[in-house]
Amino acid sequence: FDYPIGHIRFTEGRNVEEFLRLLAGGRLRLSDLITHVIPFTEAPKAYEMITKNPKNEKYIGVLLKYGENKAKWDSVIKSHAARAAKAAVPKKPLGKNQINLGLIGAGLFARTTMLPIMKESGLYHFKGLATTGGIASAQAQEVFPFDYTTNDYKKLLEDEDIDLIAISTQHNSHKKFVVEALKAGKHVYVEKPLCLTSPELKEIEETYRKAGGELFVGLNRRHAPLIEEIKRDLKTDEIPAVYSYIANAGYIPPEHWTQDESKGGGRIIGEAVHFIDTLQYLDGSAMEELKVSYCTNPAYPRKDNAVISIRFKSGAVGTILYTSMGSKKYPKEQLRVFSNGTVYEMDNYVGLVKYGGSKKREGKLKQDKGIGSEYRFIYDVVRGEKENRGIEDAIEAHRMLFRELGK
Repeated sequence: FDYPIGHIRFTEGRNVEEFLRLLAGGRLRLSDLITHVIPFTEAPKAYEMITKNPKNEKYIGVLLKYGENKAKWDSVIKSHAARAAKAAVPKKPLGKNQINLGLIGAGLFARTTMLPIMKESGLYHFKGLATTGGIASAQAQEVFPFDYTTNDYKKLLEDEDIDLIAISTQHNSHKKFVVEALKAGKHVYVEKPLCLTSPELKEIEETYRKAGGELFVGLNRRHAPLIEEIKRDLKTDEIPAVYSYIANAGYIPPEHWTQDESKGGGRIIGEAVHFIDTLQYLDGSAMEELKVSYCTNPAYPRKDNAVISIRFKSGAVGTILYTSMGSKKYPKEQLRVFSNGTVYEMDNYVGLVKYGGSKKREGKLKQDKGIGSEYRFIYDVVRGEKENRGIEDAIEAHRMLFRELGK
């Protein structure tokens, strides 16, 4: 905040403005101020001249000049290990039990969840990382070293050694990376959602049908042990069920990118697809109808409070209550399943209570939303040991959700 010009003519702010004005007009030449250019390797001499000046030299501007580094323009940087060995980036197979991963994007989810779990599993070798975020890239590379890092994602698509491309970027970029990676002959794992509009979904589906690679969407809850346990008990082909899922999602500021429908698609597309997929998996039949009803209130202008109603071909019905209005002290996710005289209560992927002939309680020492099992599933499918059925549910869920929301 500048002082009034009548009190102080040249404040710090106005000094900067005047400096830039003179520079832009060619009236100030910085070259006139540079009296010494000293190699960086001789920096102590520069500081000695300024602090002690034993030779009584006249100086104004002293520059330290770095040596030329032609490698700074490289779009691919090999890992320290590869450079130390003075060898090319290791080629596959790196081990019979690993598949090579190329990661596009190094956001928070990738650094804190995806990479730690993949590393712990021992099933994945971190081959290449593509990101334009310097800090995110450095943080990811420091803890989870990749063979090489690049700012050009196409280097990953061109790398014949990479088996699986993982995509962890903003939602509006998912379609682009998925389509290009599939066309490059890669298996693809993309964080949810798959895309943001019906035309994008159509292009992805057409590309996937023609491509040789598998496609996975980060809808991990179907792989959670407690969901698997409920699934084993249900006989939805004989007896329908009623499903009730509560997602106490919590408040996110309106300026956050996920709330921007052009970037994140909004929270129903960006997050609620998780819960639709969970009910799809449990029921096992096609969805015949999907409806979304929003809460409307000036205090909550964003579309992050809604009830999603689903009717399945089996005759089952389900509701998903997605809200940002709840308390953090209340569990984030709860599922109730009613079928054939039995009730299942799943509490935040930590506990499961079954009410039937008797009351049976199952507990987990640690919350497990199925991410580790999902990565094992991807590994098994890529190696040809399992069939990828989840992608059909994901495509159906996105199609019906986009149709309902007019996307």
